[in-house]
Amino acid sequence: MQNRNLQHKEERLPQRTTKLTQKLVLLPGEDLYQPDEAQTEAEKLNKQDRSFLPRVTSYCLAESFKLEEISKYITHSHGVATKQYDECLYFYYENNVKERMFGLNPSNCKPEMLDRGEVFVFDYGVMVLWNFTEIEEHAFQQHMKNFGINLHEVETEDFHYQYDFNSSQPRIFNDMITLKSASPLIKLTISHGLSQSVKLSYFENIMEETIENADTPEMFWSEPGLEGLYSAIRVYLEISQRAQLLNSRADVLTDLLSMLSDHLNSDEMTFITWIIIILILIAVVIAIAEVFVKIIRLNAGFED
Repeated sequence: MQNRNLQHKEERLPQRTTKLTQKLVLLPGEDLYQPDEAQTEAEKLNKQDRSFLPRVTSYCLAESFKLEEISKYITHSHGVATKQYDECLYFYYENNVKERMFGLNPSNCKPEMLDRGEVFVFDYGVMVLWNFTEIEEHAFQQHMKNFGINLHEVETEDFHYQYDFNSSQPRIFNDMITLKSASPLIKLTISHGLSQSVKLSYFENIMEETIENADTPEMFWSEPGLEGLYSAIRVYLEISQRAQLLNSRADVLTDLLSMLSDHLNSDEMTFITWIIIILILIAVVIAIAEVFVKIIRLNAGFED
């Protein structure tokens, strides 16, 4: 059963479709983009052929990070200064410091401007590493796990990046980021998006696994002959359609709560609005309970 689960996990398609398709997105800049501008040599390469280029990787490790404790640890143990940008802690390692901390030899093929390794740690359990080798990234993870709250299975997204000061506009194409500036604020802005993407992937995978577990109870691994009957009952009870409807309702609820949150922030919350929120929550709870009660009763029926 474990092998089958692992095989299914390996075959799962990534939640972000741009992992499989080529998509160009222009990053805002002062200059206008020239549509006929040729792709750079790095953009023409497949992802596996870019190993010589600097990496930028986002890691979702935990529910949250203790930023204050990380800052103290990095300052006192690594001798590196940190800077906080709201929910993000920023610091960087010069190449000689990286070598001392992680015991690795610096690359001789990188230009001097790429030697610095930069770290963005977000309080919601995600860190984004710029210009670390894969080995350095795994070593750094072990440091950060000591400051994570509710550690979970690691979710990652990796990209490559380059500097091209002759480019008309910074951009991202085929998981290749092209920058015109080495500014930490530019990288912080990009890191916000990368961190949110990997956090979203983590939640998407949790939801997918939960639905899979609800779809196929454990008993059918040992009694595969009964799975056809179970599938027929599911069709009759419209379990799949109702689960999709439940997901749609959850999306609507998220949008409504977002609008109501904005309304709260404007100090114009009324008693009627609270009633609407409570009614929406009750409706969603009832819908969720209805689906799971049906599943529990169905499983109980087979066990009898």
